[in-house]
Amino acid sequence: MRSLILTASFLALTVSRVVAQSTPDEFFETRIRPVLSTRCYACHSSKLAAPKGELALDTKTGLLKGGKLGPAIVPGNPSESRLLQALRYTDPHLQMPPSGKLADSIIADFEQWIAAGARDPRAETVVARKKIHENLQERPNMDNSAALIRDLRQRGLLDETLVVWGGEFGRTPVSESGDGRDHNPYGFSMFMAGGGVKGGMTYGATDEFGFKAVENRVSIHDLHATILHQLGIDHQKLTYRYAGRDFRLTDVFGNVVTDLLA
Repeated sequence: MRSLILTASFLALTVSRVVAQSTPDEFFETRIRPVLSTRCYACHSSKLAAPKGELALDTKTGLLKGGKLGPAIVPGNPSESRLLQALRYTDPHLQMPPSGKLADSIIADFEQWIAAGARDPRAETVVARKKIHENLQERPNMDNSAALIRDLRQRGLLDETLVVWGGEFGRTPVSESGDGRDHNPYGFSMFMAGGGVKGGMTYGATDEFGFKAVENRVSIHDLHATILHQLGIDHQKLTYRYAGRDFRLTDVFGNVVTDLLA
């Protein structure tokens, strides 16, 4: 029987937790930014020598400042937001994108986004990444975790010891008020070593902003099922009674991620 240590590792997993309602940041990253990037930046980017109408939509500052006609959006007020007017094609002299009107569902997303305050995390992303890098340089516990792996290997115990290191949540790739960053249940990393898992590899990936898992997503239940499997426990058979009901350790969810096993 393998033993379990909940602390450190080599194998990195990108873990996601299913949440029913989108946060403002996720709504922007999944509904708004992709449209701006694919349909607007070609004419309205700060990287262009002369953005059309002097309007740059690839930064939060540019969006609020606007161009020759003034601010592109008025947070909380869709009816006064020129960007939404342009998307609706109601004015023959103000239509975006010029290649054709967007789907009504996309325009509705922009209206909802503006009405909710037009949350735009882009301005804070670089600052947040810099803080992440600096914090990692100051964390000796990363070295301590590596030392644990070396010690277990030198003593011949690593193959029989499953080491898991992780937290309850990840952190958003953008800064919040002050110096903090909010909990992020949509994509974060767990690390595993020994105990019959593959070493020297990563499994899964987030989007380019580190906001949510998009490749080889591993749910919390999948992770639990895999840990239990490596400890010799079938998560589908072992149950416990709670509140008058027999529960499985992963409830009715979870699959062993066999790609992680050596």
